[in-house]
Amino acid sequence: MEGAAVGYTCQLSDLPCVIILGLSDTADENASDDFKSNLEIVCTHSFALMENLFRRRVEALEPQPVFPTVPRNHHGEEPGVAGI
Repeated sequence: MEGAAVGYTCQLSDLPCVIILGLSDTADENASDDFKSNLEIVCTHSFALMENLFRRRVEALEPQPVFPTVPRNHHGEEPGVAGI
């Protein structure tokens, strides 16, 4: 439910949003034992997922090389080169 509120707020603010849920128990009478035995696994997998997402995001934001273009006239020739 909290994730839905965050997602809705991001949508209203036109911000990107990713919600990551780590399920660590079965929500039954064994939940306490499940939580204890699964906590490290869930944390490890969640961390790996977030690390991968952040790395991809940073790579996407890195500036790409821009190659200067040579100005050309309306015939597609470089200025001062025509007729040589």
